[in-house]
Amino acid sequence: MRKLPFLIAFFAFQSLTAQDLHVHYNAYSDSVYYVQNGKSIDRPLVRKGQNVVLHIDNFNNYLYGVTIKTDKSRQSLMPKGLESGSFSQDATSNPLSLIFGAISGSGGVNFPGLPLGDGNSGFATDDKAEAEQQALIKELRQLESTFRKTQDVLKVLDEDMSGVQKKLQTTVESRQIQVLASDAISRIRYNPQLEPLQIKQLSLEYMAHVFGDADPKKLGLSDLLQKSTADGSLTELKQEYDQTLDIYADKLDMLKVSRIALQDPKFNFAADDLDPFRSAAGKFVSNAEKKLQTYQANAVMLDTALTNVKQLDLNTLMELRTDYIVMMEHDFSHVSRHKVDGDKQELRITFTPVDSVNITGVATKQVAPIELIVYGGLQVKGGLGLSFGGFFERPLDYFVRDSFIYSSNKDAFTPILTSFVHLYSQGRGAASLGGSFGVGIPIGGGNGFESLTFFLGPSLVVGRNQEVTISTGLMGGKVMQLSGGYAVGDRFEADAGLLQTDSVYKLGYFLGVSFNLIGGR
Repeated sequence: MRKLPFLIAFFAFQSLTAQDLHVHYNAYSDSVYYVQNGKSIDRPLVRKGQNVVLHIDNFNNYLYGVTIKTDKSRQSLMPKGLESGSFSQDATSNPLSLIFGAISGSGGVNFPGLPLGDGNSGFATDDKAEAEQQALIKELRQLESTFRKTQDVLKVLDEDMSGVQKKLQTTVESRQIQVLASDAISRIRYNPQLEPLQIKQLSLEYMAHVFGDADPKKLGLSDLLQKSTADGSLTELKQEYDQTLDIYADKLDMLKVSRIALQDPKFNFAADDLDPFRSAAGKFVSNAEKKLQTYQANAVMLDTALTNVKQLDLNTLMELRTDYIVMMEHDFSHVSRHKVDGDKQELRITFTPVDSVNITGVATKQVAPIELIVYGGLQVKGGLGLSFGGFFERPLDYFVRDSFIYSSNKDAFTPILTSFVHLYSQGRGAASLGGSFGVGIPIGGGNGFESLTFFLGPSLVVGRNQEVTISTGLMGGKVMQLSGGYAVGDRFEADAGLLQTDSVYKLGYFLGVSFNLIGGR
């Protein structure tokens, strides 16, 4: 039980160290960074046999397809239009602004009251004249009352016309923005000058103009159908505008009749009080006539403008809703996994325009290879080099002098041309430890080396591409040794040429340097 925490910690550490390397390439900024074990690293180190996860971020897959090549694998996936900006809602940018801008408020003229008194103004001199005067005053008051009532009605109609016009303006502008947004959404994703994140931001902004604040996931078919048949609201508003305009014209005719009646000379007995009223009435009627002309001209322009207002049909709205949902979830990235099974691994990314896209300036783009530093795995390399070897027992040269056998030491070290086979596991850095086995031929012969020499020992491999290997260890080779039971110092009466020697294997040591010839990358 005491070992359990240690085992848990050990396996947890192993799982962390075994995490894959994540390569993040930003397609828009053409930059790359690496993450392993949740931390950014400077060098893309990966163990042979593990996976590399390639993240292509900020990648416009509406415009390009991507092909990823590695040493031994190939993966293919085949799936910026308008300049950035926002729709202006300034009235000057709307074709109806000239209509709506030409209509001012109702305005009005302040009418002075007619101080006609109670009939005892002193104008009459007898009963008959007084009766006639009272009748005229009564008629004049009725005309004044009728004029004022009609005037009030026209003021209300002015407000109604203004309200209908504002509704029409808002509806038309909204409809125009929706159509423009729809066109922008379908083209903006193919603009190579826009960063994909900007495409998403602008697309969502334009989508909001089409669907408002409604969640596109919650928009049902009935909601879309209602939006697609919104032309009815424009028709109703235009009918309301025309009806109000007709009423306005009728009331203005009534006002003109009252004004003409007020100009009758029979009312001149009250000229001092009536003339200011007549003047104000004339100004009001004149202003009302000008407004009527404007309203009528606007009605004609509205008919023309409304026929040019486009409406999004149901199919278009359904496609936009689908695009809206997709765009909300779209992260403009592509992720692929590649197994590291070579001594050297490169990721080669190629962006190819989608077949259906035909935009000037959009062409195939080849990204500079992303080189990975691979370590681990058994490496077998061949090398040729030069070694210096010697035996633990120094080789001797035997000769006979004065009938006795003598010996002399040969060279302690001998240069040997050596062919090596190196086995090692590639380290994280430029140096790796391994083992070497080799066969060599002594240079110049002699020195006790009678045949091929064999080498076995550890080695240090320096470099990753054109390696240099330093090896040392045991050496085995044949050397001459006295035979026939003779030893140095024995008496030998026979001819010196008859002294017998044998070649026997002896152990020694060596130090060699070799260069990679085969098995390289």
